[in-house]
This record gives sequence, structure tokens and C-alpha cells, in this order.
Amino acid sequence: MANGYSYLVLGSGKQGLAAAYDLLKYGNTAQLTLADGDLGAARAAVLRLRKLLGSKLRKGVSLSAQPTRRPHERSPDRLGAGTE
Repeated sequence: MANGYSYLVLGSGKQGLAAAYDLLKYGNTAQLTLADGDLGAARAAVLRLRKLLGSKLRKGVSLSAQPTRRPHERSPDRLGAGTE
């Protein structure tokens, strides 16, 4: 991995995309992960960042998309545990 910082951006909407762009351009980034409940949106944001930054994307930077679980998708055993 290249020298630099690792970042996790939660959400790949307009603000997440803007934050990721700034981190990639100015944040001495070695690794950036975009996490979103919609994996397709996160992947589209990664493609958009690659298009926007093109050759300005520092060599060796790892850029990836990851799915996240939404709060209402908690496991059933935790829902209502201890309440009746």
C-alpha cells in the first residue's frame, strides 16, 4: 500500500462523493472506501471519482465500494430483546 491515510466515507450521495473527491485530491490518501446501503450507488460513485480525477488520481491509491446495513436491518434477535 502507498504511504498516506486510509479513509472511510459513509454514504455515496452528493455529499459523500464531494467528501471523497476532496480526500482523494487533497488528503494524502492511500486508501478510500465508500460505504453505502446501496452497493450499486457506491460503485457508481467510485466510477465517477475515477472519471473526475483521471490521471490526477495518485498511483497506488486503493479506491473501493462496500455495502452497509441500514439501522432497520438489525438482526432479529436484537429487535425487542428484553422488552414485552
